[in-house]
Amino acid sequence: LTRSKMRLVPSQFALASGLCVYLNALRGGFVFDDRFAIVDNADVQANAPLLPLLRHDFWGKNLWEHDSHKSYRPLTVLSFRLHTLIDCRPPQPFAFHLINVLLHALVSAASAAVATSVWRFAAPSRARRRRVALLTSVLFAVHPVHVEAVAGTVGRAELLCALACFGAYACHQRAALQGGHEREDGAHPDRAHGGGWTFARSLWCFGMVLCVCAAVLAKESGVALIGILVASDLFLWLPSAFGASPLSPSLQSRAQLLSSPAPPLQPPPSASTASL
Repeated sequence: LTRSKMRLVPSQFALASGLCVYLNALRGGFVFDDRFAIVDNADVQANAPLLPLLRHDFWGKNLWEHDSHKSYRPLTVLSFRLHTLIDCRPPQPFAFHLINVLLHALVSAASAAVATSVWRFAAPSRARRRRVALLTSVLFAVHPVHVEAVAGTVGRAELLCALACFGAYACHQRAALQGGHEREDGAHPDRAHGGGWTFARSLWCFGMVLCVCAAVLAKESGVALIGILVASDLFLWLPSAFGASPLSPSLQSRAQLLSSPAPPLQPPPSASTASL
């Protein structure tokens, strides 16, 4: 396989895994909170105006009412509204479940790219980084902790938020790499001598801000992304920029062990050899 094809393998495996394990969710209907957030939500119904959802909570109630849940997720509600806007019918569960499964597949593929980026601080070999990215992204795709977010249509909020978070991290990484070139050992360039502020870096920063806003508007917990990006700068990028390792020696040794290929299996000894 060429290098470009090998780069796609972890994301492709994660994408396929995320699709396959949740195909049975397409037969599901609306259950539990789905009825309050979609079936009985006036903001999601066909021919409903779009502007009121900007001042309503996730469940369709006015934010200033005393019984409002105060969960402000207009981007998620807008994604629900697009179903009935295009279909011109009441909400149909198949379409909602289909989009959730596709979003989970995309998030799983994005996790492979993030794993490759983060692991470069511990595994300088590109082959090892792709191996770890394959393991982590496939585990992410099939882990049962995501069942509620994918199989329940109200879990669209978590899926959109996760996709926006991964997008923000990717833009953050590209902005950091602008002005420098990745070294042969896989380490990041010195950002202190990365060529200063460029137009391309400004575009990536603008994309990062858009993704952060999208994450927050999809679900309130997306605001934690700001702290994650700051921590990434403090504990990963800045130490590597000054030639220091962002990982402790014990974590480095464990990272190398995880990213190393498994030793080949030895055939069992024959009976004659065992008797000797």
